[in-house]
Amino acid sequence: MLRKDIYTKAFRSRVLELMRNYIRNKRIMGLLKKKHKAELYDKIQSVIGNYNDRMVRGIFKYDFDIDAEILRDILVAFCKSSPIMHSSFCKGVLRHKWIEKSFVNEDIFFVKYCDTPEREAEKFICTVLPVDGNVQLKIGLFKDNKTKYSILAMITNHMYMDGGDFKYFMKKLCTAYNQKLKNTQSLCVLKNGSRGYDKVYDDLEIEIKKRAKLLYSNPTPKNTKKLELSQDSAEDISFIIKENIPSKYFAKIKEYGKKHNATINDLILSAYFQSLCDVGSMSCSEAITISGAIDLRRYILDSDKTGITNHSTYLPYTIANVENKYESILNAVTEISRKYKDDPFTGLYGLPLLKFGYSAFPAFMADKLVKKFYNNPNLAMSNIGILYEENYRIGEHIPSEAFITGTVKYKPGIMVTVTTYKNEITLTMCCRGNEQDKQILSGIINNIKEVLINISL
Repeated sequence: MLRKDIYTKAFRSRVLELMRNYIRNKRIMGLLKKKHKAELYDKIQSVIGNYNDRMVRGIFKYDFDIDAEILRDILVAFCKSSPIMHSSFCKGVLRHKWIEKSFVNEDIFFVKYCDTPEREAEKFICTVLPVDGNVQLKIGLFKDNKTKYSILAMITNHMYMDGGDFKYFMKKLCTAYNQKLKNTQSLCVLKNGSRGYDKVYDDLEIEIKKRAKLLYSNPTPKNTKKLELSQDSAEDISFIIKENIPSKYFAKIKEYGKKHNATINDLILSAYFQSLCDVGSMSCSEAITISGAIDLRRYILDSDKTGITNHSTYLPYTIANVENKYESILNAVTEISRKYKDDPFTGLYGLPLLKFGYSAFPAFMADKLVKKFYNNPNLAMSNIGILYEENYRIGEHIPSEAFITGTVKYKPGIMVTVTTYKNEITLTMCCRGNEQDKQILSGIINNIKEVLINISL
């Protein structure tokens, strides 16, 4: 090697070393913020934010006095271990990214003593964390002034996590709290694997994986129907509607489902369809589409090895020319569910096309294409599933009540969210509107409850 080449190589190495040291020192001093790749679902959710507030929320009520200091310390440690939790989403012309931000304890946690903790907690979960803010998750601890009980209320950006990881987060929070109580070494670290959408392919059989990666299609349906709600107004507010189906009906509802080869999800979805016809001024003789959420972690053998993210998508359920009777509607719904169950690619359609869009076009253009060609469902349902009691035990206490709910949909969109805790089904709807809208939507939720109770009698 010529002496000139040796000097040139040494010079380049020295320059690279100086650049690395400069970047490292800037990060240490907080002058250069670390950046993270915006994953596919982050980008899609940022576009969907035109139709909803992008938040996932939940409430867990405990009949004892939760130690706020322990909770705060765990949350601070969690935040430090999960970069996106303390990052800001930044849209760029060519690509979108997350940029880590500094935070103080009050940004992610607060305590409030009040006379009406339930009301204050529900008011809190209807608020929104700005996507370009410095944190993507916040917990409020609401305590009663007179009796010793506590309500944990959490809001988080859907781009950071969906309902599946919301359940994981709360379980991890309770586990860390219990470790602190036992004075054992608490592992206050959240999972930090890949947040990539393509983790859904890793555990598929080779042939299925090859075919799944070629599913260049747009699975979103045309919006067939929508509820007649009021026009948008500056006076509209966000609110939550909630109805519980007592546990005493659960076994009978489940038994009815077995008799008709239907899942709990099928039963609730059918009750939703019937309610749209009964009180929503729709007709089952015409096409009605409800998009049902599906968790794509069904394809991942060990989701704890992935990062906290969103792995949810929607499946269209369209019924038409059906008699307005519950059993007729249920038969139509279960037939669609069977087709989805038998399809090895359920939920995977369209992912390659979305990936191609954000790879082939600048981010700003890909956003416009997604907004133009991917229809946001007017009618949707998300069944987040069962909240297992032991997962949320703190010391000797399990929650007396618990539910998780979804985003505030902007008119005319609505979404019913379902969770089940201690065999009690909780139906919720987060909305933005006025008192007239609230009455219409309350009618839908109440009717779903009545239909489900009636089939159990």
